[in-house]
Amino acid sequence: MIAESHRFPKFLKHNLGLKILSLFLAVIAWYAIKEAISFETIVTDIPIRIIADEGWAVLDRSSETADVVFRGSQEDVLQLRREYIEIVVDVRGRRAGTLHVDLGPADVKAPAGVKAVYVRPQSLVLTLDREFQKHVPVQANLQGKPPEGYVLESASCAPPTVTISGPKQQVARIESVRTAPIDMEGRLRSFRVRVPVVVPRGSWIARVDPQRVLVRVQMSEHAEQRVISNLMVRALVDPDQESAVDIRPGSVEVALEGRPDILAGLNTSDIHAYVDCVGLKPGTKRKMPVAVYLPENLRLVGISPRQVSVRIGR
Repeated sequence: MIAESHRFPKFLKHNLGLKILSLFLAVIAWYAIKEAISFETIVTDIPIRIIADEGWAVLDRSSETADVVFRGSQEDVLQLRREYIEIVVDVRGRRAGTLHVDLGPADVKAPAGVKAVYVRPQSLVLTLDREFQKHVPVQANLQGKPPEGYVLESASCAPPTVTISGPKQQVARIESVRTAPIDMEGRLRSFRVRVPVVVPRGSWIARVDPQRVLVRVQMSEHAEQRVISNLMVRALVDPDQESAVDIRPGSVEVALEGRPDILAGLNTSDIHAYVDCVGLKPGTKRKMPVAVYLPENLRLVGISPRQVSVRIGR
């Protein structure tokens, strides 16, 4: 025994300098590795996903999100994004009532290369309820107003109803849901757009099917009417015709329709009422229809009288 005890110190003395150097390098490497993986960051508002048994839903919860401290290399920590992280809480096997669930790093799902080291809050209070489905109408959520002179005629969704699934106590209260906002600014024509249905939010979880609907929006110009009286009726004749044309009555009343801004800026000198006398021989006397020339974007609603008496002089 005494002989063997003397061999141990000799073993340590063998290549002692090399052993000390190796130990020194190992310590340096350990500190280098520790420094490389010891960067920390906190990611806030990470969503908490609850997994419950089929037929059960979350009625209430103490928190929808949590904050997590991550540790890893500087490169991995800087590349962390909230959309790739979630906290998963599995309460399968547990039923209605108030549940107290601990939250910890093991519940965090994150990209490889980083490690969750702390979760805040550290516990979650849940209330479960039987899952319930209900069919409710979906309404288009139109934001803003069309440009001046245009009006919204209708807005419809296809399909017109969606199915809401969630805790019975909450879903039973829902009468309708809405789409994501649809901007009406600058819209001059009817259009169709597929948009998400906004899921009711709160401390409870709901699902909607389908998740998107097709919204059909029908637009039209906002039209007003304006009546112009005593509009002179002119005769359209051959260039070489010298006979006088007698028109009775010599003026008519016209009703126009168009956008309010166009009607407001209308100059009556831009409107012409006439009868087409081209090709009529001297001495002709007959009833003829009155035609009206209008500027662009105006519509003729009516003429009074529609016909006038025309006599071509000899």
